[in-house]
Amino acid sequence: DKGVGLEELITTIDAHWAHLNASGDINRRRRGREQFLLRNALRDRIARRMDAALDKDGLGDQLVDALIARETDPYTAADKVLKKLFP
Repeated sequence: DKGVGLEELITTIDAHWAHLNASGDINRRRRGREQFLLRNALRDRIARRMDAALDKDGLGDQLVDALIARETDPYTAADKVLKKLFP
């Protein structure tokens, strides 16, 4: 029969929603989601700027060449890029 159990499902969903609100879980979940979205947006923007910095004037190739020649290490090379991104 159509609709059988629908009332119980609605009651269960309503009870769960009430619990989330009463316990504060809904706010924690919302906060966590917004933090996740913010961090992803920042990663995306920083990655785009990083790619542009590496492509500009052959910086990426220069750093890779220095890494291959063991003239620098990846962390020092990364610091050089970061200084360009965030002077």
